[in-house]
Amino acid sequence: MPADTQSKQYKERLPQWERCRAAIAGQDSVHAGGAKYLPALGEQTPAEYDAYRLRAPWYGATGRTLEGMVGMVFRSDPQLVAPDALKQYAVDITLSGVTLDGVAREALSEVIGLGRYGLLVEYPQVIQQPASLADASAQNLRPYVTAYKTEHIINWKLQRVNNAMQPTMVVLQESYEEAIDEFESEGKTQYRALLLEDGRYVQRLYRTGDKGAVVQYGADIVPTKNGKPLTAIPFFPFGPEALSIEVQQAPILDLVDLNLSHYRTGADLEHGAHFTGLPTPFIAGVQLESGEKVKIGSSQAIVSPDPSATASYLEFTGQGLGSLERLMDRKEGQMAALGARMLAPEKAGVEAANTLSMRHNGEDSVLAGIAKLVGYGIQEMMIFVADWAGIPGEVTYKLNTDYLPAGMSAQDLTALMSAWQQGGISRQTLFENLQRSEIVAADVTLEQEQARIDSEGPTLAMQSAMKPEPEDNAPPEDK
Repeated sequence: MPADTQSKQYKERLPQWERCRAAIAGQDSVHAGGAKYLPALGEQTPAEYDAYRLRAPWYGATGRTLEGMVGMVFRSDPQLVAPDALKQYAVDITLSGVTLDGVAREALSEVIGLGRYGLLVEYPQVIQQPASLADASAQNLRPYVTAYKTEHIINWKLQRVNNAMQPTMVVLQESYEEAIDEFESEGKTQYRALLLEDGRYVQRLYRTGDKGAVVQYGADIVPTKNGKPLTAIPFFPFGPEALSIEVQQAPILDLVDLNLSHYRTGADLEHGAHFTGLPTPFIAGVQLESGEKVKIGSSQAIVSPDPSATASYLEFTGQGLGSLERLMDRKEGQMAALGARMLAPEKAGVEAANTLSMRHNGEDSVLAGIAKLVGYGIQEMMIFVADWAGIPGEVTYKLNTDYLPAGMSAQDLTALMSAWQQGGISRQTLFENLQRSEIVAADVTLEQEQARIDSEGPTLAMQSAMKPEPEDNAPPEDK
């Protein structure tokens, strides 16, 4: 089969991904989809359909919900524990100016929005390997990451290797620029095949040849570590349920489909309002001369010798449009229930605290699970980067899963401080509660906070508490 062959799963899921991508992008992309998302009415001419489509409003629930979910995770910075050398890589993990946190943010957005994402770890091809880590750093020779969105992972194969299922083939679609002249270039498509052959990792590039067939471009690429080929494909896939290259359903697909249904209902409502919103003159029994026009206005009169002649306005009085409006309201509520809570209007009354907490926890659980999985995938990728670069040390990476600050009233804070002062809780428990309530920043340790306190010196209250009490036999004026 040619290198541009798409897997069966890919072909089956592509229409879903296209819907999700359009809904996330917003109105322009949905409108550009034409009849794919908004079928024509009856026998509309192209001009009539264009007017019908352009009148249709897009309710941006999908894009705003996705932005809100990603924003909730990144309301606190991800936590990276790593050697300093690896932290330097994280500043520009792609060698194109994208930080590790930026890659993690895109990974989370793609996994929620379309259900998959992939990161390929690569190493610059050199004739002679650097003699030391310092030499590699001086030449900017170190592992880096290339990101691939959902639609760009077009084919794959899983097999059992060393008693574990792992990819033995991954085909990635890429774009490249081919120069036309010194001022202009043309974007073209190529395919990068990642293969595990006889226990050795090999890359091959494929481009469209002169005869239109996709053929290999250049020689095989064999990445090495310490002079030896890698024994596994360094491609790290992400999904909402597992870190697997197999296709998984996008978490917001139901919201996308309901959003598109809302769009079609809105199109019918706007179409109906366009043709029924303005009164239409109706005249019977009036014979007009050739070329004569009827003028309407307070200073104009329509005169006819026919005693049965009538003139009136046709006005829409039915309930059809009202049912469409109610249907749109119902769908907006359904979208809120599917995840777009920030789009729903505030409740008129006060919601019970325990009910609100239960509702938040139920919604947060799915997002927290995805955030944990994405964070773990980034961590595994960075462990591989550190190993390839020869950087020893612990590596962990975690995304925030605490989306709603617990909050703390003045009374709660007083009670917490009292419990600590009386020995009811430890200093560590006190500090953790202050962090959870966002009184103390999440990235500050207990030792750092204590050092800040010590550097500021005792407060007035502490000075007063430390001042010795006067003796009972002291003169009254000294008390």
